[in-house]
Amino acid sequence: MAHPEEEEFRPDEQDGGGESEFESSDEDSGDPNVFKIRGSLEPFSAAALTIAELHEQILESQIDLSPPYQRDVVWSTQKQMAIIDSLFHNYYVPPVVFAATVDEDGFEIRICVDGKQRLTSISNFMIGNIAYRDPHTKKCWWYTVSESNRHNRSQLPKEGRELFARKELTYVEYRNLSPLAERDVFQRVQLGMSLTTAEKMQAISSPWVNWITELESKYVWGNGGLMNTINFETTRGRNFHNLAALVFCCQGLPYYRHIPSSPKITRWLSGDEKPAVEFQERVHQALELMLVLASNPNLNRAFRGKDVARKVAPVEFIFLGVLMFEMQEKEFTDDERADAAHFLRVQLRKKIKDVRLNEVVSKVCWDIIDTAIKKQSSSTSSIVRALNKSTAKGHPRGKRQVREDDEEFRPSGSASSHISALAKRLRAGPSRTR
Repeated sequence: MAHPEEEEFRPDEQDGGGESEFESSDEDSGDPNVFKIRGSLEPFSAAALTIAELHEQILESQIDLSPPYQRDVVWSTQKQMAIIDSLFHNYYVPPVVFAATVDEDGFEIRICVDGKQRLTSISNFMIGNIAYRDPHTKKCWWYTVSESNRHNRSQLPKEGRELFARKELTYVEYRNLSPLAERDVFQRVQLGMSLTTAEKMQAISSPWVNWITELESKYVWGNGGLMNTINFETTRGRNFHNLAALVFCCQGLPYYRHIPSSPKITRWLSGDEKPAVEFQERVHQALELMLVLASNPNLNRAFRGKDVARKVAPVEFIFLGVLMFEMQEKEFTDDERADAAHFLRVQLRKKIKDVRLNEVVSKVCWDIIDTAIKKQSSSTSSIVRALNKSTAKGHPRGKRQVREDDEEFRPSGSASSHISALAKRLRAGPSRTR
């Protein structure tokens, strides 16, 4: 939110009209010695809604509490109950900030730029998730009580519910905000609990952030997504950070082994360029492969095996995705990918006791990935891949940096007929995910 001293000076609102002495002509608009407010937002409006009106708009999805840059609900139950107490006792509650927009169907939607924690607390109280605690008697009163809880919860009397519903909460509302300006307002008004590094990344406006947000929606939160199949941290933007780091590492391949530090990822996310379509397709494929391994009981040994931790650390999540990105280029079977993923987690825990996302652990992960791919490339089924390469000679599939694990297997002389027969048998085996 703009500070009072930053408010735009508007000469057309003066009684006399005409050009203000503070305005500059086109010729001197870039002169640092000329005072001019540049790039200001349109003025916001301020009004109030009753608690009942706010709650109804939330239930009707007329208020969007979860735009992509918003953080999760982070207030404790005690803090949520405290805001209910403040409303009942007429203490000041800061205004919420909306950005008004129109959805695809032509209906106006209020996007909650600031105030998600307050509005969520109000909704939780009105649907019966939290109580109001009388500060004098210490008795808890519930706005809504289900039939199953009537024997152990006291519902507010009608006059108490009506009193709360009539309370008003002030809001300020912007219109015609660009996505960049909307995120900028969000970052400026965070005066309460500080944003985490991951939440700050999520609030950046760029093509990369927009795309990674789509990946998060599809592969983490979607039906049958990774949050339902893998035990990993998803609060306070952590899942976005993990995906961003995963994509950042993949984007450097095959020429660079990126170390996913927060400053590097933040700078990269802030870029204006759009991710290439071919690269997007490969990242989608890598995440699809992660879903295949995690959701199939015959393949999920990297996540459910007896010798691996149940909770997947952020650095493990990131480099498991990188591993799938690397292994999709070759015709590995799902079993081989599952073995490689399991190998990565087991070896990392053997080599590193404190598995955290830092430079040392990241370098170890890169080394384990090389070993895992080399290990799978030397398996029996790699003979088929080698034969395919030799028969496809003269039809290059694109340039790729030569690495130790990319050496071709070249059958010779008397071994050729045996390998040919073996290849036919292996080709008739399990289908391969590409």
